[in-house]
This record gives sequence, C-alpha cells and structure tokens, in this order.
Amino acid sequence: MLSNEEAKNILLAASTLGEDGRRRLSCADAFSLHAKHGIPLSTIGAICDNENIRLTRCQLGCFE
Repeated sequence: MLSNEEAKNILLAASTLGEDGRRRLSCADAFSLHAKHGIPLSTIGAICDNENIRLTRCQLGCFE
C-alpha cells in the first residue's frame, strides 16, 4: 500500500498546471490512478483538497 506522500507525488505528477497557476486533474484520470495504484478515491479527494488540485471534466457533472 502506498503512503500518503507517495500518493500525493503520483497525483501531483499526473496533474497539469493551468494558466491561473492552479493544478488540475480530470475525473477520469483520478479514477485511472485509483485503478492503477490502488489509491482510495477518498484519499485522492483529500489530497486534491490539501494540494489545491482542481478536479475537472467530472463524469457526474459536479466539477465543471
């Protein structure tokens, strides 16, 4: 199992930097990271909150 620090590094590497300086991660990419690395979705959400990573292209239309 990955540590929170390892999971954070994976998310930061997978996210992109927007013109506004804020990092972004698509919902589909978040689910892919969950499947590939076994990172719980709740952990992905918490890391995104803590690291100011904006979830985009939400498959449910929640984060547009």
